[in-house]
Amino acid sequence: MDDRSRGLRDDLALSAFPPLFLIVILSIAVALGIILSRGAELRRWPPAAVFVLIAGSLGLSLELNWLCWICALASGVGLILPMALTVFALRLARQGRLRRASRWAGWVSRLNREWSDVSIRWYLVAEYLDGRPERLEVQVADWTARGDEASLARRDAVYMLIGEWEPLQYSSILEYRIRALTELGRHEQAALEFASAWESQRGLRTQRGLRRASLPLLAWTGRVESVRRVLLSVGAAPGVNHYWMYTVLMAGRRFEQANTHRDQVIVHMKDHPLLELRWTQRQGQPAEDADLESPVMEVLDRVEAEIDCAFTLRLEWFWRHPMVMAMCVLIACGFGIQSLRGGVDDPGVALAMGALLAEGQLPAEPWRLIAYGFIHFGWVHLLTNVLVLALVGPIVSRTHGAIFFITCLLGGVLCAGVSISLFGSPGVTVGASGGTMALIGALATYVLTDPLIRVTRWGRTVGLFLCVLATMELALDLLTPSISLAGHLGGLLSGVVLIGVTINGSKTSRG
Repeated sequence: MDDRSRGLRDDLALSAFPPLFLIVILSIAVALGIILSRGAELRRWPPAAVFVLIAGSLGLSLELNWLCWICALASGVGLILPMALTVFALRLARQGRLRRASRWAGWVSRLNREWSDVSIRWYLVAEYLDGRPERLEVQVADWTARGDEASLARRDAVYMLIGEWEPLQYSSILEYRIRALTELGRHEQAALEFASAWESQRGLRTQRGLRRASLPLLAWTGRVESVRRVLLSVGAAPGVNHYWMYTVLMAGRRFEQANTHRDQVIVHMKDHPLLELRWTQRQGQPAEDADLESPVMEVLDRVEAEIDCAFTLRLEWFWRHPMVMAMCVLIACGFGIQSLRGGVDDPGVALAMGALLAEGQLPAEPWRLIAYGFIHFGWVHLLTNVLVLALVGPIVSRTHGAIFFITCLLGGVLCAGVSISLFGSPGVTVGASGGTMALIGALATYVLTDPLIRVTRWGRTVGLFLCVLATMELALDLLTPSISLAGHLGGLLSGVVLIGVTINGSKTSRG
């Protein structure tokens, strides 16, 4: 939420820089991007991303446009580009198109060297599925002869893809070992090893891996809903989805429903040779209900709670939620009208369209308390608010409904507008960040108070992250006079109050 009483920021156009300085900026950005990609390779990308975010925020606060461009371009080269290539390669692999996936993984490996192993692995398996197993056999023999941990991990990854369960039961990788033991019918041993790993887990990355590793055990104990949610979370291809649903339904002795998925597997495996291989193996080893002891079942119950929490708080594309999409479009339209009427940095245009002018009292035109939320000063201001709306909005809409989402967003804008009018520093104020702060406050309160979510590690972590995010935003407001602390604080509190009223109302209606 920008307060333009202290002057407008300079344009962030690259054309504003001299050519030599522009070359220096691009060179530094590419170098920093490569460093970021190496940080991602070393699994240290969160600190690197936070560093770039802080540097970009500092550039905005100090009006250092060159620093903003360096951070933006470095993020594109080091984080966004590798991530986009990775997503595309993984999508091809999930569809069973391993040869094409191998080529794309090769492109990813130019920025992240870990992916060179993935590219080789997919190529070898593609050759194996095409009836040419010689290269795979030679490479597996070489990895086995080397005997070091990295080589054995590469070999086990290939065995996992082609379903060689006998050697995998001795793998050092827990996910592979549990899958192999389960496929070989040694459910009790698999469950005990998984329970031991779950009890001694450390860190969220380990927990995500264990949730994936739990899929065979969840399937063989007939936990249909948890299996469905894990498959949705990992983005499984349709054929693989039907394969696992057939497995879990067969284990739960729901044969009629299982047969429906069996027919779908047969349809999809025509274009998915890896699925055809797995299906042939499944017919030779039908899924049966695993009769496990009570302590192990209690661990699986806790795993189910974590899966439910992660599924509830998952990120989704904002266009899948009509109200979130509509609000993003309206904000973008407001920005477009600003551009057409004379410029997005012109306070006169903003005032004519409904910007707030803090004067220690409510505006004479009440419609300004809502209209100012659809006006923004500059692209950075617009994209920041739309990004938060696109990330948090779908979660709020999914957990509490579209009506609550729109009420919370507009209520946050309204309460922030009242707070700015009464307590804000004099100046022209625009922006939807009061509404986005309301969404953050509502979601954080829900996560930290819901009895089924707050008991999970994932829920506590998400709640803590949202609280830290809100605190950092308010701290930035204190350090940056051009950002309205009154507006952000008013929006945040409105979200907390709205979710509290909703939660208490739902408890009262239940009895």
